[in-house]
Amino acid sequence: MYRTGDLVQRRPDGQLHFLGRSDDQLKVRGLRIEPAEIEAALCRHPGVAQAAVALHGSRLIAYLVPTGRDASTAGTPPAQRPAATGQAPNEPVPGARPVPGAGPVPGAGPVPGAGAGPGRAGLDTGEVLAHAMAVLPAHMVPSEFVVLDALPVTPQGKLDRTALPAPGPALEASREPATERESVLCGLFAELLDVPEVGADNDFFRLGGDSVTAIQLVSRARAQGLALTPREVFAARTPAALAALARTVGGPVADSPAGRFPITPIMHWWREHGGPLESFTQSLIVPVPDGCDADRIRTALRTLAARHAALRMRLLRRPDSAWELEIPDEPQDIPFIHPAVSGRQAATRPDPERGVMLTAAWVAPDRLLLTAHHLAVDAVSWRVIGSELDALLRDPDARPAAPGTSFARWARLLAAEARNPERVAAELPLWKDIAANAAPLLPAGRGRGKRATFTSVLPPGLTEQAVTHLPAAFRCGPDEVLLTALAIAVTRWRGGTDVLVEVEGHGREPFTDDVDISNTVGWFTAQYPIALDASGTPADALQRTKERLRAVPGNGLGYGLLRYLNPATAAELAALPAPDLRFNYLGRFDGELLGMQDAPMAYAVELDALTRAGELAASWSYAAEALTEEQVADLAGHFESALTELAGRAEAAGPAAGDFPLVELTQTQLDELTADLDGEW
Repeated sequence: MYRTGDLVQRRPDGQLHFLGRSDDQLKVRGLRIEPAEIEAALCRHPGVAQAAVALHGSRLIAYLVPTGRDASTAGTPPAQRPAATGQAPNEPVPGARPVPGAGPVPGAGPVPGAGAGPGRAGLDTGEVLAHAMAVLPAHMVPSEFVVLDALPVTPQGKLDRTALPAPGPALEASREPATERESVLCGLFAELLDVPEVGADNDFFRLGGDSVTAIQLVSRARAQGLALTPREVFAARTPAALAALARTVGGPVADSPAGRFPITPIMHWWREHGGPLESFTQSLIVPVPDGCDADRIRTALRTLAARHAALRMRLLRRPDSAWELEIPDEPQDIPFIHPAVSGRQAATRPDPERGVMLTAAWVAPDRLLLTAHHLAVDAVSWRVIGSELDALLRDPDARPAAPGTSFARWARLLAAEARNPERVAAELPLWKDIAANAAPLLPAGRGRGKRATFTSVLPPGLTEQAVTHLPAAFRCGPDEVLLTALAIAVTRWRGGTDVLVEVEGHGREPFTDDVDISNTVGWFTAQYPIALDASGTPADALQRTKERLRAVPGNGLGYGLLRYLNPATAAELAALPAPDLRFNYLGRFDGELLGMQDAPMAYAVELDALTRAGELAASWSYAAEALTEEQVADLAGHFESALTELAGRAEAAGPAAGDFPLVELTQTQLDELTADLDGEW
């Protein structure tokens, strides 16, 4: 037990009603912060005599009094006095890490502190912003600075936070959108990334975007009539550039999800490795709004099943052991257990051979437990299901998202594409070369066996560096940063410099223009092997990882096509050395997603990472017959150390040849060109 500082009232039904706090803590984007810690850091800037921090809506505002003001020290918040923190004047706040650039990034738009500028008495709030970004974790950097002649105080001489003036309107973006397309995309950026305003030149990933939110952006843009792909989001990155690339959404393509269709490569992988089919499930907790009854929940579930055919598909296992999927013409109700029913919890288990892919149980007045068979969902699907069900529970007439390509049509397209001679010729040599030139995690012959799990959680400051600032500095995604840290950790753990790892991605890589799967429910996951070189400095290793992943066509989609769906290439790829290490980054996920705990181990170690409430949770699954918890904990420690080293070397993030796809340059030529630019590239 510990004292949280929350003031609550227990209701007769046992629920706790939040009344406030007994201290000054604030909650910003799910994170608890101490305003006194921020105030102390701001006051260590030579131009700031006093500071106060307050929350207005979702904006963290800093109020500053410049040095030279004749302000009463009685109004100085106690936390601003050196004795209150025990820190030397120039000592960083505990847990804070340097932010790349330590100041406003040109064109970055409403990053923390945007809009800062010269204030009263010559106080340059831009300099204060740079100071704050250098000594505070990103989530503690104020979004706006207000300069005052003095801080308001109570008759007792203490800071009166209630008398602090309200800030002005949300900060202006770097450049206003000039066209209707730019305006639409700026609005979608702001909506998805929870920032007040976005300019036409703001970078999606500098604002906190990742691969999963890129898919959501593609889906919402299509609903507005703009066709984009996730790959284009990664390449173009800004509303202005994406507006130039976007295509007008064409007419609908004939797409009937009903009938039989082949299983996808990831399903072949699962079938090959075996395991208890009946327990291959995932669960999600969905909040139930006040006033929602069982009839509304049942209606919402029925609507959800009608929208997404994969939630009613059936697994067919033929006598020759081959698998197929089938979707009936008519929707069926999703099994639903509610408080009035008792002793029937077993009925909530999905059964894919009976066509029961999703079940629901009302487990608490404000909590609905969804359990789906993994054949029907992936991480992106859960985001679609969660957001749509939440909308339906609040409003039964909520409009659905724009219709997209059905999972059945996608599976049929994959089967045809696997036999495309051009894909075979382009990719088969690549996959053979990767498998032949990297070392496995463990020596050959080490068993797999029972699954065990060790979880490590990175602190918010390091998490923000790993998933936001380092990707911005190195012009890559969080996946590349985390994958590099994993490769470095493995080589320090078992020696060597090369690592062979199976990378798991979302698999939603359209290879034809008439496909939109950004909002389709189904199991799309793609897996492919990659050989990484962790030699040299961590920054060098990250640049190599970035370039090697960029060299993989279609984010690895083709490997599964050739490995499982093309009889002419399947046996050849199956005979190659397979990775015994798997990596998967699920992105930012605010929901409570529960995975299958008794799945067999297909690898020696599996790392599944996601960012929730500002912290990166790394789940290390390992083969208990091959490794001990102490060994895996040691590997996890090397992983965190590698990320810490990368965060400390962000200033070494020079450009890579792949950052300039329109120019044919070698890395050596690029290094020579940028040598005299002092980092201004």
